Amino acid sequence: MKIVKIMLTILMTTLIVFLTAGSAFAGANIAISLSPTSADIGQEVTMTVVITNTGPGDLSNVNVSAPLPAGLKFLTSATGTTKNQYNNVTGLWQVDNLKMTSQGGGKKTLTVTAEVLPEASGKTLTATAAFLSVQNSSGSLPLKSAQSTITINSIKTNTSTGGETGNTGSTTSKNTLAHINAHTIPVSKTSLVAAKLNDNGTNSNNPLNLPQQNPGKAYDVYNSTGDNTKVLMSTYAMVALVGIGVVIVVGYYVGTRKTI
Repeated sequence: MKIVKIMLTILMTTLIVFLTAGSAFAGANIAISLSPTSADIGQEVTMTVVITNTGPGDLSNVNVSAPLPAGLKFLTSATGTTKNQYNNVTGLWQVDNLKMTSQGGGKKTLTVTAEVLPEASGKTLTATAAFLSVQNSSGSLPLKSAQSTITINSIKTNTSTGGETGNTGSTTSKNTLAHINAHTIPVSKTSLVAAKLNDNGTNSNNPLNLPQQNPGKAYDVYNSTGDNTKVLMSTYAMVALVGIGVVIVVGYYVGTRKTI
């Protein structure tokens, strides 16, 4: 009989110690990751936050702070449920309850997608996730936190040599071109005239590229009549000479007859 009492006492003591230890070590873990670990300007990245109930009881009043680092533009977020949505302005994820019997088995995940902004070029961004509040049956638990980093590649313009001798060019990444404004460089009138002459085939032998005729052709002179018909000046000269001749002949004839 004494042996049975001793065994029951040991069993009850073990159970009490186990339950007490379980309550003492119950809590919530938190983890965060940025993917990929390095990115270019304009690229989409993912921030993932995972909270885990380490048991044995349920957790309540769970609130998590997980703001996007400066240099990332918010696009979308998902928590796997229509409740407990993420506020991208404040960075607050209001989880409320985290039960061991939930569909995720005491685990919930927040996924945020974002775009890398030009202002983050060449920087290392750090994302932090932390419990603002979390409780179990014993009361408030320690507010754990976690961090993750991402390196943003710098905007660079590389000068490369072309395949043929004497050909050089400048190459810039597509992400860089997508976020750099194009600027128009003013062109002087002199350079425009020079370019026009060059396109017109101007050279030292023909500075203005004028039509060339060999041999040169004399130009005929025309006068304009009332009906816009072009008449050669030589025609008017012939008519005038004939008229003068007629006047001389008529005058000579009239003068001869008077003398007779």
